[in-house]
Amino acid sequence: MSEGYEVVPEALRHAQQSFQDANDQFAGLVIKEMPGWQLGDADLGLLGQTAGVVRDYNEALEVVRNKVRASAEGFNAISEALNTAAKIYEAQDEKYYEQFGWLAQDTNAPYQPPK
Repeated sequence: MSEGYEVVPEALRHAQQSFQDANDQFAGLVIKEMPGWQLGDADLGLLGQTAGVVRDYNEALEVVRNKVRASAEGFNAISEALNTAAKIYEAQDEKYYEQFGWLAQDTNAPYQPPK
Protein backbone atom coordinates (compact mmCIF):
# COMPACT_ATOMS: atom_id res chain seq x y z
CA MET A 1 0.00 0.00 0.00
CA SER A 2 1.35 3.43 -0.90
CA GLU A 3 1.82 6.17 1.63
CA GLY A 4 -0.79 8.89 1.84
CA TYR A 5 -3.98 6.91 1.54
CA GLU A 6 -5.79 4.01 3.10
CA VAL A 7 -8.47 1.77 1.65
CA VAL A 8 -11.37 0.84 3.89
CA PRO A 9 -13.30 -2.09 2.39
CA GLU A 10 -16.38 -1.16 4.42
CA ALA A 11 -16.40 2.28 2.76
CA LEU A 12 -16.12 0.60 -0.65
CA ARG A 13 -19.10 -1.57 0.27
CA HIS A 14 -21.10 1.50 1.29
CA ALA A 15 -20.30 3.24 -2.01
CA GLN A 16 -21.04 0.02 -3.89
CA GLN A 17 -24.48 -0.16 -2.31
CA SER A 18 -25.22 3.45 -3.28
CA PHE A 19 -24.44 2.70 -6.92
CA GLN A 20 -26.48 -0.52 -6.77
CA ASP A 21 -29.43 1.44 -5.37
CA ALA A 22 -29.12 3.98 -8.20
CA ASN A 23 -29.01 1.12 -10.72
CA ASP A 24 -32.14 -0.41 -9.21
CA GLN A 25 -34.01 2.90 -9.35
CA PHE A 26 -33.02 3.66 -12.95
CA ALA A 27 -33.72 0.10 -14.11
CA GLY A 28 -37.11 0.25 -12.40
CA LEU A 29 -37.85 3.50 -14.18
CA VAL A 30 -37.03 1.96 -17.56
CA ILE A 31 -38.91 -1.29 -16.96
CA LYS A 32 -41.90 -0.26 -14.84
CA GLU A 33 -42.57 3.45 -15.30
CA MET A 34 -41.50 4.67 -18.73
CA PRO A 35 -43.52 2.20 -20.83
CA GLY A 36 -46.65 3.87 -19.43
CA TRP A 37 -45.46 7.25 -20.66
CA GLN A 38 -45.75 6.33 -24.33
CA LEU A 39 -48.65 7.93 -26.20
CA GLY A 40 -51.11 6.01 -28.33
CA ASP A 41 -52.07 7.23 -31.80
CA ALA A 42 -55.36 8.74 -30.62
CA ASP A 43 -54.13 10.20 -27.31
CA LEU A 44 -53.76 13.74 -28.70
CA GLY A 45 -56.65 13.55 -31.11
CA LEU A 46 -56.66 13.94 -34.86
CA LEU A 47 -54.69 17.21 -34.82
CA GLY A 48 -51.94 15.76 -32.64
CA GLN A 49 -51.75 12.70 -34.84
CA THR A 50 -51.76 14.69 -38.08
CA ALA A 51 -49.09 17.08 -36.81
CA GLY A 52 -46.87 14.13 -35.88
CA VAL A 53 -46.69 15.15 -32.22
CA VAL A 54 -47.38 11.62 -30.98
CA ARG A 55 -44.64 10.15 -33.16
CA ASP A 56 -42.14 12.88 -32.22
CA TYR A 57 -42.93 12.52 -28.52
CA ASN A 58 -42.58 8.74 -28.59
CA GLU A 59 -39.28 8.99 -30.47
CA ALA A 60 -37.95 11.49 -27.93
CA LEU A 61 -39.18 9.26 -25.11
CA GLU A 62 -37.26 6.33 -26.59
CA VAL A 63 -34.07 8.43 -26.69
CA VAL A 64 -34.54 9.33 -23.02
CA ARG A 65 -35.35 5.72 -22.15
CA ASN A 66 -32.14 4.52 -23.83
CA LYS A 67 -30.10 7.11 -21.91
CA VAL A 68 -31.68 6.09 -18.60
CA ARG A 69 -31.01 2.42 -19.47
CA ALA A 70 -27.36 3.26 -20.26
CA SER A 71 -27.07 5.12 -16.96
CA ALA A 72 -28.44 2.08 -15.10
CA GLU A 73 -25.88 -0.12 -16.83
CA GLY A 74 -23.13 2.33 -15.88
CA PHE A 75 -24.23 2.37 -12.24
CA ASN A 76 -24.27 -1.43 -12.27
CA ALA A 77 -20.76 -1.61 -13.74
CA ILE A 78 -19.44 0.77 -11.08
CA SER A 79 -21.19 -1.24 -8.37
CA GLU A 80 -19.59 -4.45 -9.61
CA ALA A 81 -16.15 -2.82 -9.81
CA LEU A 82 -16.43 -1.50 -6.24
CA ASN A 83 -17.57 -4.93 -5.07
CA THR A 84 -14.55 -6.54 -6.75
CA ALA A 85 -12.19 -3.99 -5.20
CA ALA A 86 -13.71 -4.53 -1.75
CA LYS A 87 -13.28 -8.30 -2.08
CA ILE A 88 -9.63 -7.88 -3.09
CA TYR A 89 -8.86 -5.59 -0.16
CA GLU A 90 -10.79 -7.80 2.27
CA ALA A 91 -8.82 -10.85 1.12
CA GLN A 92 -5.57 -8.90 1.39
CA ASP A 93 -6.44 -7.69 4.89
CA GLU A 94 -7.35 -11.22 5.98
CA LYS A 95 -4.05 -12.52 4.61
CA TYR A 96 -2.11 -9.87 6.53
CA TYR A 97 -4.12 -10.51 9.69
CA GLU A 98 -3.37 -14.23 9.48
CA GLN A 99 0.28 -13.58 8.65
CA PHE A 100 0.79 -11.33 11.65
CA GLY A 101 -1.45 -13.33 13.99
CA TRP A 102 -4.10 -10.65 14.28
CA LEU A 103 -7.10 -12.91 13.84
CA ALA A 104 -8.74 -13.83 17.09
CA GLN A 105 -11.46 -16.44 17.44
CA ASP A 106 -13.95 -13.92 16.05
CA THR A 107 -12.75 -13.29 12.48
CA ASN A 108 -14.99 -10.22 12.21
CA ALA A 109 -13.42 -8.53 15.21
CA PRO A 110 -10.85 -5.80 14.62
CA TYR A 111 -7.31 -6.44 15.81
CA GLN A 112 -6.87 -5.87 19.51
CA PRO A 113 -3.24 -5.93 20.63
CA PRO A 114 -2.61 -7.78 23.88
CA LYS A 115 -2.61 -5.59 26.98
